[in-house]
Amino acid sequence: MRNFYTSRCVWRKLPTFESVSSKFTFSKNSETIENLLRHPVNTSVTINGWIDRKPKRVGKNLIFGTLRDSNGDIIQIVDSNSLLASSNVEDVIQIKGELIPKKMRDPSFKQEFEIKLNELKILNSANKKPSQLQDYKALGNYPPEYRYLQLRLPKYQNFLRTRYEASKLIRKNLDTHRFTEVETPMLFKSTPEGAREFLVPTRRSENKQPTFYALPQSPQQYKQLLMASGVHRYFQIARCFRDEDLRSDRQPEFTQVDLEMAFASGNEVMDVVEDTVTKAWSNLSSNGNLFTLNRAGKTVPVSETQSVAKLTYHHVMTNYGIDKPDLRFHHLKILDLSEFKAYGYTNKEFPVFEVIVLRN
Repeated sequence: MRNFYTSRCVWRKLPTFESVSSKFTFSKNSETIENLLRHPVNTSVTINGWIDRKPKRVGKNLIFGTLRDSNGDIIQIVDSNSLLASSNVEDVIQIKGELIPKKMRDPSFKQEFEIKLNELKILNSANKKPSQLQDYKALGNYPPEYRYLQLRLPKYQNFLRTRYEASKLIRKNLDTHRFTEVETPMLFKSTPEGAREFLVPTRRSENKQPTFYALPQSPQQYKQLLMASGVHRYFQIARCFRDEDLRSDRQPEFTQVDLEMAFASGNEVMDVVEDTVTKAWSNLSSNGNLFTLNRAGKTVPVSETQSVAKLTYHHVMTNYGIDKPDLRFHHLKILDLSEFKAYGYTNKEFPVFEVIVLRN
């Protein structure tokens, strides 16, 4: 049975050379939608992208389609040669045409221009029904096997670009503080720390017992060795692995900015972290300013004159009962009623009586 199936796969009819090679012979002089809109009207343009919505036939020889480029911008395509008739949503295409003023107004398009289609080349066809792809896009929830389609959308492209910009900004800022980026190994011996480790088996054995490496929970021991080795200031955008159950703040693998400073006080470390976080936030955040508490206890934006408030462990545990309080609700504090001579009586060894006042 296996031999018969293998032979059938080998001898089945293969696609022609021309149909395969045509996908790899396309124009390299393509542009983005943002750039081509700067050209004068009736200019010939070439653009690569994906079919954003199912092409719509509005006449015998007239089809309207939409193309999305790698920046997430969308432009309308006018096809009077029925070239889009067999196209599906998320097909990878290259088109050539003329930039013309838009005749039919569509509020979903901000541009005042559209492309009159002269030539269409499908570089890769989508292998899913267009209706299903439209449903995934509308719900914003793709199956894991189609995650790459979700990453095509502008929202997720922007996430990836922002992540890159954050890494670049952090490296530049720490360089001004005289840090050295050092890449530490991914395989290390197993060490007893807070979380379980991922183990990597090897082909070696000791005393007839298999040996294992462990993926690092953090570069903690490596950076301590670097400090002992004379590296004055170290940092790394490090990949970490922890074999833990998924929770809102727990993942099997994650990336962190890891740093260490020799001959430095706690305040110096906090100053470097504050400078890095505030610069990254002010340059990349889409939600506005980074806020902190001022001396009067009011929420104010962080600025050159207003640094991030430093709260002691004793202060936050006494007032909020947690070491990472949400300072948007800084008025919601725990109050000790000892000064009013109110004490608990259920446990005489711990008579502290505290309340939280929920106003209004």
